[in-house]
Formats: sequence, structure tokens, C-alpha cells
Amino acid sequence: AMAVTMSSLAFLSAGVAMTGAAASPLRFLLFLHVIGVILICSYRTGLKVTLWHSLLFLLVVEGRRTGILDLAPGGGADSASLRVAVLMVAGLWVIAFGTATFAALSERELRRQKVDLEHLSAMAAKIEAASDSDDIPRIMLEELRTTFGIRRGLILVAPHGELTLVA
Repeated sequence: AMAVTMSSLAFLSAGVAMTGAAASPLRFLLFLHVIGVILICSYRTGLKVTLWHSLLFLLVVEGRRTGILDLAPGGGADSASLRVAVLMVAGLWVIAFGTATFAALSERELRRQKVDLEHLSAMAAKIEAASDSDDIPRIMLEELRTTFGIRRGLILVAPHGELTLVA
């Protein structure tokens, strides 16, 4: 995945350089690439890619401004395009940090749900292993207490219309 990401960096930078640097319509693909990497790979990798995109984008803009990188018609960049480049990089970092924050929160929630699912599976195994059906409510109550930190609880059943305490 990292090799694909690095080659994407090179292709996007070359495309931006050839289509006008700071004025390139392809510069918005950088945003999509960063968001995609953060959501598909990880937020750490996405932030590294954002750093690379920032450096390469500013390098392309500066190369165009100084005339070293004169790949497209229209000459070098002026101060307005330099401002656009700085705003572009700032926007890229805002998008990257926002996406990374939400991706990290989502990842944390998935881990918490995984732990809850493991506890539920353990409870199902204990219920399956119970020798008597009268033990099932007690097992359920104990597992709910340990999993969710419930201090008090009771389980009532009403097989014949009258509530009966079973645990």
C-alpha cells in the first residue's frame, strides 16, 4: 500500500507541475488522496502523505516561480499564486487533521465494540456450558455486571403472568 501511495505522490506532483502548479485544477486531487489514505490505510500514514504532498506542492510552486520548472505555458508564478499555494497547503493540513481525528475516534469505537463482542461471546460460551437452566440468569447478570460495570441488577421472569425473581 505504501508503494502505491508513494507512486501516487509522484504522479500527482507531476500532474500539478504540468498543469499550472498553484493554479492547477488537479491540486484538489491532493485532498482526495489524503482523505483516501487516511480512511483506507491509517491516519498516521495519511499525515505522512500530507507532509509529502505539502513539500512537493511547495517545491513545484517554487520551481515554477523561479523558472527552474517551466513545464507549462504561462511563465512563472506571481505572489498571488504563492498565496494560493500557502492556502492550499493550510487547507490540506486542516482536512488531514479533521479526517484523522474522526478516523481515530471511529477506530477507538470499533475497538470498544470488539471488546464488548468478546464479552458477549464469553457469556454465550458460559451459558452453553451451564449444567442447569437455573444458572443462566445468574451467568447473564454476572457478565453484564463485569462488562458494563453495573452495580445492582435483577432478572425477573413471568412464565405464568406472575413476576418471579430468578437472579
